[in-house]
Amino acid sequence: MRRLVASQLGASLFDDRLCDLCVGWLLDDVSAIREAATRNLRVLAEQFGTEWAWRVAMPRVLLMRTQRSYLRRITAMRCICSLAETVDASDVAQVVAPALEMCDDRVPNVRFNAALCLEQLAKTVHAAHLVRPTDAAIKSALDSIAPRLLRLADGDQDTDVRDFATKSHANLAALLA
Repeated sequence: MRRLVASQLGASLFDDRLCDLCVGWLLDDVSAIREAATRNLRVLAEQFGTEWAWRVAMPRVLLMRTQRSYLRRITAMRCICSLAETVDASDVAQVVAPALEMCDDRVPNVRFNAALCLEQLAKTVHAAHLVRPTDAAIKSALDSIAPRLLRLADGDQDTDVRDFATKSHANLAALLA
């Protein structure tokens, strides 16, 4: 249904009339609505393409990382991870930096969600690396994930953060083996 509406409206009309509403759902107080909005943006990015995702969706999502509410920061991170799967291999490395930054958040829930996001991003970046093995930005992004997860696993003061980071690091190691 979402694809049908998006395809019938087209990106331009959608941006003018519905985009703010769809992005606004990412800020809703109800978790299920935020999750549905994240799925919605991914479907829209798949429908409208990578250029639309980078021009329209990603800037708004990246701005959410600075929100005061930790729930909104977590939503932004989950949305970044979801949108990362829709972008071209050449662009995927740009998505890793915001997730790496979230590993230093003051709220433990944000940090352990960052660990989960980094694990997911590692899979996406690894797939991009297989497509473009000589791309230095992709290689650098992939190389930056494991040390950050290891730092969280070994040094974070929160038990849950350490646990999630340890599992994510082990899953990444298995992926790269």
